[in-house]
Formats: sequence, C-alpha cells, structure tokens
Amino acid sequence: MLSRSFLCLILVIHAGCVLRVQATTQLDSSQTSSQAVSLMTVYQLALKRNAQLALAKATYKAAHTAIDQSRSQLLPQLSGSFQGGYYQDQYPKSVSTTMAVSQNGTAYSWGITLKQSLFDWEKWVQYKSSKIQDKMARLTLAISEQQLIYDVADQYFSVLKAQYAELLAVSYAEAIQSHVSNIEARYQLGSVPEVELLQAKADYTQAEASTLQSHHQVTIKLNHLSLLTQTPMDVLYGINPKIPMLLPTPNDLNGWIQQANHNNLKIKYSELALMLESTKMKASRLSFLPTVSAKINYLNYDSQRMMEMNQYGGQANHFSAVISVEVPIFTGGFASSAQRQQKFFTEASEANADYQKQMTQFAMRNIWSTLQTNQKSIHANLQNVRAAREALRVIKLSYDAGSKTWLELLKSQSALYDAKKQYWFTHYDMILNTLALKQISGSLCSEDLFALSQWMSPGLQELEEIKSSPISIKKNKNES
Repeated sequence: MLSRSFLCLILVIHAGCVLRVQATTQLDSSQTSSQAVSLMTVYQLALKRNAQLALAKATYKAAHTAIDQSRSQLLPQLSGSFQGGYYQDQYPKSVSTTMAVSQNGTAYSWGITLKQSLFDWEKWVQYKSSKIQDKMARLTLAISEQQLIYDVADQYFSVLKAQYAELLAVSYAEAIQSHVSNIEARYQLGSVPEVELLQAKADYTQAEASTLQSHHQVTIKLNHLSLLTQTPMDVLYGINPKIPMLLPTPNDLNGWIQQANHNNLKIKYSELALMLESTKMKASRLSFLPTVSAKINYLNYDSQRMMEMNQYGGQANHFSAVISVEVPIFTGGFASSAQRQQKFFTEASEANADYQKQMTQFAMRNIWSTLQTNQKSIHANLQNVRAAREALRVIKLSYDAGSKTWLELLKSQSALYDAKKQYWFTHYDMILNTLALKQISGSLCSEDLFALSQWMSPGLQELEEIKSSPISIKKNKNES
C-alpha cells in the first residue's frame, strides 16, 4: 500500500515537471515567434542559407577553374619517367660457342620530357571559349541573385496578403457569431422562426470554413518564405500606409525598353552564347590547319648487361630535340560534318538572342501597363473604401433606427472589408511589379529592398486598421 502511494506521488511529480517544461517551452517559442522579422533580415538570411543561390555560386566557381585548365594546354608540359626491371637473355649454341649462354641482370632508366605546343588552333579556341563561358557563368550567378531578391519580396508580401485575408475572415466570422447568438436568444423567446436560426448557423459555418482555409493559406505562405531562409517565422513587418505609390523613373516606356536592351541579364547571356558559338564556328572552318609542337627528351640508361659487355661503363645518356608538324589530310568527312553542325548551332544561338530581346520587350510593355493600372486602381480602390465606409455609417444609423436588418449591416461591413483588401492588395502588387520591372531592365539590386524596407516597421499598420473598426453588436429596435 505504501509503495503504491509512493509510486502515485512520483507520477504526479513527474507529470508536474513535464507540464512545467512544456509550458516553459511554449512560452519561449511564443516569445521567439512573436518577434517581427524585417524584409532585409529575410534577405540576409536567404543570402546565407538559400540552397539555389549556393548552387549558383558553386557552379560559377567550377566554371571559373576551366580557364586555368584551358590555359595550361598552351604552356610547357614537363614530365618525368623512371623504369627499372630484371632481364634474362638466352643465347643458343653457335659456331663460336660450344654451349648455350645465359645472361641476366638489372636495368634502370630515367628521363625528363619537355613538350611545348607552338601552334594548335583548337587549343587557342578552347582557351578563348573558356573565358566566354566564365562570363556566362558569372551572368548566371547574377541572374540567380536578382531572382532571389524578387523571390524574397514576393514571398514576403504573399504572407502579408494571406495574413490580411485571414484577419478579414476572422473578423467576419466573429461578426456572424454574434449574430447567431442574438438569433438564438430571440428564438428561445419565440420571436424568430427556426429557419432564420438555421440560416444564421449555416452562414457562421461557412465563415468558419473560410477562416480555416485562410489560416491554411497563411501557413503555406510562411512555409514558402521559410524555405528561402531555412528559418521559421510568423510575424513580419507591415507597410506604412503613407508609402508613396509612384511609377519608377524614367517615367517612359521607351526609356525602360532601351535600358533593358542594354542591361537585361538574359539578353547579355544570349549574346555571350552567340559569341561562343561563333568562336567555335571559326575554329571549325580552320580545322585543316596543321598543329606544330616541340619536344625535348633526355634519357639516362643504366644496365648491368652493358657493364658485362664493357660498353660505356654500363651507362648511356640519350638527348633529343624534335619539332613535329601534323596536317589533317582525310578525316572521313568528320571535319565537314562538324562544320555544318556548328553552323546550325550558331544559327540557333542567333535566333535565341533575337527571341530574348523580343520577350524582354514584350514583358517590359506588359509590366509597364500593369504598373499604370496598379496606380490608377489604388486611387479607385481608395475611393471605394471611402464609399464603403460611408455606406456602412449610413446603414449603421438606419440599423440603430430600426429600418435596416442585421444582415444588411453585416453585408455592408463585409463590403468594407473587401474594399480594404483590394486597396492593400493593389499596393502589394504595385510594389512587386516595380521590382519585376527593375529585374527585367537588369537594374534590380539589394538597395531596392533596402529602400522599400524604410517604409516598413513592426506592427502591420495596414492590418491594424481592420481592428480599429469592429462591428458594434446591439439589438435592433425592431428586434427588442
């Protein structure tokens, strides 16, 4: 009996300790997660931890080493050799010998060989091509860096969008829940039919489903943002409502198109690819040129056989200097076929360069038109917010006077929520489209994120506006 009581006491103490540890862990986690993360902090984390950017950096470093490899083929090549072994010779009987003769012993040799390519057009082309490929790899890295800047902003504002939509859904569900409680009280008194109560509960169930879906979208967007940084986060900075929403300079489409034609990274990459194929094309046309190389060889030979034969004291030295010229005469049609193939590769690269310019101009026109629409939409949505707010004020007065129903008031409040959502979503879209415009023009850099972050601070100011205008719940005169 005593042991059972003691065991129960131990279990109770253990459970209390576990609960205390869990509570402490949850408190620490909530404190960590409640710390707002700025846009620049997310970008700095992405620079350090993003796997795709790390892949691009490693690929560039690997491509850069190809220059040293191709250059080495043009420099002198020095090699050494050593050879040692055992030999045994058998000589049969002859006129001068009455019996077979057998000799055995050891032999050693070592040598040094120096080679130098005097003229090899293919190696020179490889060296020149490696330089072009190095520039292409550097551009690929720059494209990845610009894409990371845009992805950080895109995922960051996607989270803000989702959080704003979730807050709208929660506020709307809370308003309907208050309506359901009011209807239930009146239903108990027999002043409303059951069908009205069932309809109110159905509306609340639908609002709850929308809230769950909105929360799920927030979780998904946060996971996408965490994928860039490999760091969990849930509280972000908000946009200052006073941020100026202006078109980027130059305020001219043709100016942006000219800038993109000169600085767009994908256009530059396609031009380098065309240069590379053109270089290979010239090499294929000159494949009939000879290759000239020089070779100097020194060999030291030490043999026991030579010593037994009393030749040169058993040692011999060999020195040679050779210049060789090789000229391709017939390759079975390989040279002409390779030349035709390289011609088609060059034509394909030329077409790709033209295509990149066309797609860049097409994208620039679209994004510029979208930005102009965003700016006009922000003004129109602001007027819509003001109109919806005024409509809510009038309906609220009519509801208090008894001429409007709760459902009409709820719909008016929902219309104000939707107007605010469209107003702020257009802000986010214009910010992202501005960054996309700069990315197409090739001028997007981290300073753009820094300038944007100056208009952001903890607190989610655009979200707090919703909390400052909740629905006032009280009975209608007709419902009393």
